[in-house]
Amino acid sequence: MDWKKFIRFIFVGGISFLIYFFAYLLLSRVVLRQVNATVLNVIAICVSMLFNFLAHRRWTYEVQEKHIGQVVRYFFVVLFASAIQIGVFYIGFEILHVHDLFITVIAAGVSAIFSFLAHRYFTFSSYSLRVSIFES
Repeated sequence: MDWKKFIRFIFVGGISFLIYFFAYLLLSRVVLRQVNATVLNVIAICVSMLFNFLAHRRWTYEVQEKHIGQVVRYFFVVLFASAIQIGVFYIGFEILHVHDLFITVIAAGVSAIFSFLAHRYFTFSSYSLRVSIFES
């Protein structure tokens, strides 16, 4: 295990979560109070996703060169992780009626576990777990 990358992943993930959580909090409680909570959740995820991509690429994994395959893999993982996060939020909030702030924490945690494993073994891996179509 590369502990330096793991610690950086946790740190960037923590900041990304704070950006996500406070973006959702600001949108849902101040700016767009009348808009559906699930829509606001998607917006908050998009805001945090941009920071997350830039920070992981430059700092966590220290990727300097342009590598379109890696960028494509990253966005596939992020999109899938976002779908997981949105799905957990939707089920928790809309169907099970869990408090929206509590379910944001649960949804982000489930998404983070998936993201760490996917980025470690797929996006930024030099191993053959990747699908060749993503290679450039």
